[in-house]
Amino acid sequence: MASAKNPGDNSKPVKLALSIIKADKKNLQPRADMDDDHMQRMARSYIEGEDIPPPVHVFYDGKFYWLVDGFHRYFAMWSIRHMGAKFQHIKAIVHEGTKEEAIAYAAQANLDNRSKPMGDADRKKAMWMLMGLLEWRSKSANAFGKIFGLSHGTAKRYWVAFFSENNLPVPLVATASDGRNRSTRRGVPIVPGSPSIRTGKDGHTSATIRGKNIGFGRNPDPEKIADKIRKHIEYTDFNIKKYENLRWISSLLLTHHIKSESFFSMSELKRHPGIFAHKAGGVIFTCESFRNPANAVAAIGRAVCIRAMLCVSRVVILCPVKDGPPEILELGRKMGIEFMTIEDFIASLKPSEPTPDEAPPDA
Repeated sequence: MASAKNPGDNSKPVKLALSIIKADKKNLQPRADMDDDHMQRMARSYIEGEDIPPPVHVFYDGKFYWLVDGFHRYFAMWSIRHMGAKFQHIKAIVHEGTKEEAIAYAAQANLDNRSKPMGDADRKKAMWMLMGLLEWRSKSANAFGKIFGLSHGTAKRYWVAFFSENNLPVPLVATASDGRNRSTRRGVPIVPGSPSIRTGKDGHTSATIRGKNIGFGRNPDPEKIADKIRKHIEYTDFNIKKYENLRWISSLLLTHHIKSESFFSMSELKRHPGIFAHKAGGVIFTCESFRNPANAVAAIGRAVCIRAMLCVSRVVILCPVKDGPPEILELGRKMGIEFMTIEDFIASLKPSEPTPDEAPPDA
């Protein structure tokens, strides 16, 4: 019998006591359920001497022996351990590695098991075991499908479900079976307008996002690509649709029964092409996306010019978020310029609902 000392990483089986092997069925058993009938048949054959259990596989992490392959054999022997010393030990092939490496090995250990093939539920659990490891989570559904012999549709369904069940964001890009980073958008509602990822033969990855080509370098980390894409989409959402398009804002105000008028045609403003503003509810407003700090500072300067040219006391800059860059907000306060979101601006212009005492009588 081998002691708790590491016997080494080799293909030669050694005899281990059942009591020193850790059988973590939740995290290391890829089967969705243990087959009790199968275990009982194995136990009877061991008692009658008709069968000798082949070696199980364990990982030794310096402290514990983690069972990674042969759960039915192990528990069959465990159930008859009281019948004699020969049933209290089992032959095992010992590998050196961490618990994480043990999980990766265990998840794929039964893929070629012909005596007891893996069902769809087993393959789903095994796939989720791998996805629970951070270094495997960047793999695409297609890559997992090829590992576990699943159709693309089934693999994609399991892949998306993993992120949903664990309250994790679905990545925008993932590493396919060919090693390239590809978009995961197809069939997955991630971010409206998310781009397709292109990877050249040299490993250079890029994407066209809202008409602009964005490069990510060679073999970039998928998480960094996802972060960069999300930021760009977030900014372009504000720039193109909202905060650099006063006509769009005016159209939005109109849907809330708030009319606005443009001051762009005024001669004193027309002489300054970079200065434009609208007026709604007696309030002069312009807009800024906060995409570039320098542009935000310039927007404050334009707002100050607008206030002076129109001889008004109040000018509002509409921006995407309340908590923009603190130094920009502080500068705006010092210059007497207000920052508001579109939602807050609309709420400030809408008349408050009358109280029951103020409500007009029925006609």
